[in-house]
Amino acid sequence: MIGGLILLCSILPYIHDIVPKGIPSKISGYSSLRVFLYVVLVNLFGLIGWLIAYFEAKGKRYRFVIIVPIINVLYQLCIYILNLKKTSFNDINLKFLITLSACILIFLFYFLRKFKKNTEKI
Repeated sequence: MIGGLILLCSILPYIHDIVPKGIPSKISGYSSLRVFLYVVLVNLFGLIGWLIAYFEAKGKRYRFVIIVPIINVLYQLCIYILNLKKTSFNDINLKFLITLSACILIFLFYFLRKFKKNTEKI
């Protein structure tokens, strides 16, 4: 069972090769279905990797930091699926601000929770 899931995850970036060449995409913003599948599945492959790293880091002090790349990949995946590539949502400034604000919120949440636990012990 686990081996099958690992195999499925490892072939995600190559599933687009199953689709015949020259099939036009019905998805706006992509030249073909192959291109859309490749872009989405490569990002999904990366997201699965980060999620595995997050769940494997259970109980580790650095676990909260892994949330930042998960948010980035999810954001980029939404941009690709909703075809917002040519909008301001895909602009480098907005991505940077979202990443920076996510980092600050995650760090604040982590350290406030840690501070609260330390004060309860006293």
